[in-house]
Amino acid sequence: SEFFIFFFDSIEIQAANPFQPHRMKFYETSHLFNSPWDAVTLACWRKYPNDKTPHVKHVEILNRRVNPTTGCLETERLIMVAQNVPSLIKRILGTSGESFALEFSTVDPQTQQMSLTTVNLTLNNLIKVIERIEYRPLLAIPGSKIPQQQQQPDLLWQGEQKEQQQLPTEFYQSVQLSAEGLISRFSSIVEEYSLNTFKNNAIIGKLGFEQVLNAIMLEKQSLPN
Repeated sequence: SEFFIFFFDSIEIQAANPFQPHRMKFYETSHLFNSPWDAVTLACWRKYPNDKTPHVKHVEILNRRVNPTTGCLETERLIMVAQNVPSLIKRILGTSGESFALEFSTVDPQTQQMSLTTVNLTLNNLIKVIERIEYRPLLAIPGSKIPQQQQQPDLLWQGEQKEQQQLPTEFYQSVQLSAEGLISRFSSIVEEYSLNTFKNNAIIGKLGFEQVLNAIMLEKQSLPN
């Protein structure tokens, strides 16, 4: 899953010696897509494969069902990623650069919320990454995480008629990352490398996502009223 890091708060490592425990890193990010929720969530399912994100090699649906009690769509996917890993990181982790992650998602059509949680499977005894993402219409429910200055009325998506207006979609993400399986002098290197990787993937991931989203919006506009 991509990490759209537009702004974030981080908790840095504070270790006095190589064996002293350190706090995990935590990131928060949010963004406003000027498109309705149904289009943005559809883009989530369509974004791979994508020429902007060649490091995501394969996505496999392992399980999918509609919860008979809640009516929510629940999906479990396996994601395979292959990236160029520096030789130092390879020596520390003993990895080839290929990794797998497990993604759990829930789509609630009644409240129009999509929630995703992704955890790494590869080397999770050494480094743990937990990513949480939410997509929901802006101001549809209390507790928006978008800064007030970004919540402008002109961001409403305009249909041909007034009643077709729809709210833009709020994207919120949090990431927890910890290499506590390594002694601190190595965990700092691995965590810093992971952070830089997230930043690079964020740039190309946003381009890829918007490419898919724009195609979906063109499809919507071409549909007869």
